[in-house]
Amino acid sequence: MKVKIIPQKSIEEAKIHYIDLFALIKKTIQLKSKGDIDLPPKPAIYPKKESFINAMPSYIKSLDTAGMKIVSYFPSNKDKNLPTINGIIILHNTDTGIPEYILDANWITAYRTAIVSAISAEKLHKQPFDTISIIGSGVQAKSHIDVFCSLFPISRIII
Repeated sequence: MKVKIIPQKSIEEAKIHYIDLFALIKKTIQLKSKGDIDLPPKPAIYPKKESFINAMPSYIKSLDTAGMKIVSYFPSNKDKNLPTINGIIILHNTDTGIPEYILDANWITAYRTAIVSAISAEKLHKQPFDTISIIGSGVQAKSHIDVFCSLFPISRIII
């Protein structure tokens, strides 16, 4: 078995544009609503207080693509100068089940979450807006500010 590992640095250096991510994730949401994606409930374990590790399998029928994200949240990591959210994505060959890629999921998780928030804002807020409010100042705050300022005419940010 030969697995290609794609670290966070390579994902960041790909410089994927938020407009492209917005369109891709919007299409993925539509595919899910049409029943084209198998996305079972995510099992979780709770090894420490206020911490969890989730497994999130998925299969996109029309693309014959299968994978699983494993993500953890350990808030005490901030005291150790480590990220509080960490994860990997494993993509499998759908003919053999053999894993082909392992991707660092930290950047992907941060920006996918921000993009879904932007899709929700676009859908729910019918009028143009120029102000966003962010609770917190961590990775999610940064990714949300990056995405919203790239996709909408934001001139004011309240943190």
